[in-house]
Amino acid sequence: MKWIVALIAFASAWAFPAHAQTTQQLSEGCVETVGQNKVNAFLAFDADLRAALTKGDAAAVSMLIEYPLRVNEAPGSGLLIEDPGALVRHFHEVFPERVIKAVMEHDLFCIHGGILYGNGEVQVHVMKSGFGVGTVNVESPETAKASQFAPVFVCRTEKHSVLVERGPRQSVRYRSWNSGHSVLGKPDLEIASGKGEVHGTWPCTYSEWTFKNGKATYTVSGLGCFPDSNQPPENARGQLSVKVEGQKDVVSRWCY
Repeated sequence: MKWIVALIAFASAWAFPAHAQTTQQLSEGCVETVGQNKVNAFLAFDADLRAALTKGDAAAVSMLIEYPLRVNEAPGSGLLIEDPGALVRHFHEVFPERVIKAVMEHDLFCIHGGILYGNGEVQVHVMKSGFGVGTVNVESPETAKASQFAPVFVCRTEKHSVLVERGPRQSVRYRSWNSGHSVLGKPDLEIASGKGEVHGTWPCTYSEWTFKNGKATYTVSGLGCFPDSNQPPENARGQLSVKVEGQKDVVSRWCY
């Protein structure tokens, strides 16, 4: 009987080696992003992703993707991977050594609705059915060195296109283009530094970024939970608010 118990214990120890992890391995912000009841599922996904990339197993990685997968290359260029077959064919283009290294050697961090590896090289989206890699940022080492900011939130209103970016040491910046102006050109407003926070508890967590420019304070936020009587418009994904010192009113617009 002792031998049977020992064998069962031995087998149990080997049954789930990669997934026997706790919520302590994720930061509080990431637990809120992932969802308290989905932490173990994400840890399993994370272990599978790392193992598949280490082995170069394109077929396994193809099962961990949210399609279409957006692949950003040099600024202003990229491609969409529509299905698993395309991912397998372009595997080494989508996941070059530098991107795999970012996943394997750097801590992950979280934003509203997503988990990022490295400096944003790989972004995992939270889906109803689980998790999937939704964006891969592929740049040459020279381009990556020159561009140290990674997009974390895009807000489009009737009059502005706003980009919130994360830079070195968790810094964030705000860039905005007026309607009709190309986003490839110089932004109409750029605020070099701000602060980012995560508010609420799952499933109502949302990210918020605040930037000050003179007497004006710009706040960009994702969507949390709203009462039934005050639901956001369909397809809205956040809000942009501007408060000017000395004025009572706050101007707010929905982000799409």
